[in-house]
Amino acid sequence: MFSTARLLFALALSPLLVSAAPADFAIQPEAEQTRLSTTSDGLDWRKSGWADPRLGGGQMLDFTLPDLGEPINVIISGLSDPFVLTHEGLHRYAKSIGFSEECLGMHMGNLHEADLGDGDGRKVEQFLARQHYFPIWGTCWESVRGGNHFRAWRQNGTEANSGAWFLA
Repeated sequence: MFSTARLLFALALSPLLVSAAPADFAIQPEAEQTRLSTTSDGLDWRKSGWADPRLGGGQMLDFTLPDLGEPINVIISGLSDPFVLTHEGLHRYAKSIGFSEECLGMHMGNLHEADLGDGDGRKVEQFLARQHYFPIWGTCWESVRGGNHFRAWRQNGTEANSGAWFLA
């Protein structure tokens, strides 16, 4: 049976699966990088609903150590339903696809940081959702045994206040 969590996981990894040749993971020279949402004054996130973090000095990676991190694979556009763009809305969305807050509100593991190029620099994850395996203590099991989870940051700095959620 193909679960919603597995589908979300597969969709999150799809950018990596499409071009998995080793050369694709090498750092590209500045001139070869694709520029998204650019205008003469820098960022035009109002049309796309999010600003490319690279344009504001950020990256599409989060960091748990100074130089090691995970890819940010999913962006919920700032043009999405306004409720989904709130903290409560993101939490409810996560629950609708089989994820929930951490076990008893306690964080297990390292806090990750991400620079979304919005003028705030690196900021600590604003939400961590873990797969909710079963009704009682469901996220506790995922915390102890591992499994599907995602972290989220909101792009809301002074340089790019798109309101978009970036998920890793």
